[in-house]
Amino acid sequence: MSESADNVYLFLDIDGVICPKNRPVTETEAQNWGQGWGKVFDPQCLSSFENEVIKHDQLRIVISSNWRKRQSLEKMRQAFSQQVAEKIVGVTPELNPTTRHYRYNEVLLYFKRHKLGCQNWIAIDDDEEHYPGSTVMVVTDTLKGFDELSASQLNALIREFAGK
Repeated sequence: MSESADNVYLFLDIDGVICPKNRPVTETEAQNWGQGWGKVFDPQCLSSFENEVIKHDQLRIVISSNWRKRQSLEKMRQAFSQQVAEKIVGVTPELNPTTRHYRYNEVLLYFKRHKLGCQNWIAIDDDEEHYPGSTVMVVTDTLKGFDELSASQLNALIREFAGK
């Protein structure tokens, strides 16, 4: 997947986005946590996210979720469809989560480490406190996750970048 100035990076949180925090995890899902990693994803949230993401060739996904600490990048890719997995280009580095706007700083460090310079990017997270107020982001309802409203907001932001 080539890198260009037209790319838009999505920094994806998972809890509260693909896994709503009120979704009960079955005993089987809990047992399969390490093997069937994506089985704890909410099917509707995952579908809404993937349906929006596959529409846009210029998207590159970077996992910013704490889940990156528990699973390899390859395992995380397996939790998504092949079309979306191909767009997942990495994970953010880990900074101290007690630092104000730590996810924002992880994004900046990701760009610096990968020598990507100034890029268009969007955060998708259920906690806007991880980013300063000026951040371009889709804030999901932690109990609903990524839904049609989130998809609509993401589409509008991507189109806005495309129009620049």
